Amino acid sequence: MPQFKAFRAQVDAGVLTVTLDDPPLNLISPTFAEDLIALIQEAEASPAYRVVVFESAVANFFSAHVDLTRAPQLLEVIQQF
Repeated sequence: MPQFKAFRAQVDAGVLTVTLDDPPLNLISPTFAEDLIALIQEAEASPAYRVVVFESAVANFFSAHVDLTRAPQLLEVIQQF
């Protein structure tokens, strides 16, 4: 499993649990997008994962929104995928 900056991931009995952990709001940033792409690629390549569960380590927020101050960089990351 790769190391991520915007969230943590752990596997137990085929369940891949992803905990968003980029306080204070878990904004969708270029870093988040890069991590998510890497996670998707890992999950697609491994038969060990049967389901992916997303949760948040930040109280009161799952993910507030896209980090609009970094939208151009986010678009670049997404277009590379």
